[in-house]
Amino acid sequence: MKNERRRYMRVSVEVDVDVSVQISKKHSGHVTDISEAGLFVETSNQLEEGSFVVIKFSGQKIMFGATVCRLAANGFGAEFGSMNEAHREVISRFIPTPKQAKVSSVVQMPTVMLLCDEGSHSILAHELKEAELAFLEVRSIDKVISSMDRFDVICVVSDYIVGGENTLSILGKILEQEQHRNFPVIIYSGRYDVPYEKFEELGIKCFPKSNTTPKNLIRHIKLRFSEENK
Repeated sequence: MKNERRRYMRVSVEVDVDVSVQISKKHSGHVTDISEAGLFVETSNQLEEGSFVVIKFSGQKIMFGATVCRLAANGFGAEFGSMNEAHREVISRFIPTPKQAKVSSVVQMPTVMLLCDEGSHSILAHELKEAELAFLEVRSIDKVISSMDRFDVICVVSDYIVGGENTLSILGKILEQEQHRNFPVIIYSGRYDVPYEKFEELGIKCFPKSNTTPKNLIRHIKLRFSEENK
């Protein structure tokens, strides 16, 4: 992280920020520096290194996924995850004028992984935002396992074909891991050729888009998460 951050211009700021490490619990703090790679939040709250946080800047609808990579007595440093052009545009506007880089909230929360091609789960992504659930979009089968190790993923929702490849094998590998034996893995697809029986044999739940709305799928995810944490 240190080497990566040095490649980007870093500016000092004094910005008030609300920080939440649980959906129902908030506390105050402020951002003291920001770059294209990440930022530092001064706060009295204790986080764990490797925790996934969601950052929302004041006046911006876009939320930034980040990983806590450095702990200090007075706060934590977080490294931004993958960003699209819209994310980069927001950050580029903040760097020359750091006083405008006000953060309204930093939320540490469970994350739903969407394994899909760009746009194929766009409505579901919108509904996840409305439900205030963090989500991580993964476009490559090769990045699934490493992303699960890095983020606090509570559920994987996958299309049948991603990047031209069948997802049956990689979803099976998730459930083969001891820590993920009962992990909720879901196929959510509008394709007509999905071999649902093969997925179900591995313990993967199948929800065709033809008879499952995004809202109903999110209800299932939240119910499953609640049951796991009783």
